[in-house]
Amino acid sequence: MPSNNVTRRHSEKECTRKGMFALTTPGGTLCKTKGSIDGALPPAVDPNVINPTRGDFSTVFNNTSVKVMGSSAELSSNLKKFYKETMVVFMDPDCPSCKTMSSTLKSPEVQSAAANVNILVIDGTLAPEIIRDYKISAYPSTMLISNGKVSPMTIGSMSSNEAVNFIKAD
Repeated sequence: MPSNNVTRRHSEKECTRKGMFALTTPGGTLCKTKGSIDGALPPAVDPNVINPTRGDFSTVFNNTSVKVMGSSAELSSNLKKFYKETMVVFMDPDCPSCKTMSSTLKSPEVQSAAANVNILVIDGTLAPEIIRDYKISAYPSTMLISNGKVSPMTIGSMSSNEAVNFIKAD
């Protein structure tokens, strides 16, 4: 059986063969197609330690259609009750790229495009079980759930135009 290093090298070669570059994370190797790695890798979470300087999404999305949640049960409950497309964005309040993504999600263009799409923001610092379950390796990470199908995960912040195209791509 090959070691992790052999497997990882094979994955990196596979990314290169496909014209992508490899990002090695604790969860495995990701192939990235364009742009720079502008997200933050999720930190090891110790639920017994509270960072007094950490940011908070609780008021960031006031007066928008974005719903913020921080538990696996809350996410599961919301996904079951929504019958329309749902854009799920995994973020960390202290991540600079996540702050950019927050501005993108609040933009009039995205709010208009999302009129028929639910936008859920998951605070990864409050929900380590969700981060583990969805194998999130960097913030922000975005997926679209439509008719029970989950789109491939997109890593990094998006401009308003990119977010609108992501929403309309389904």
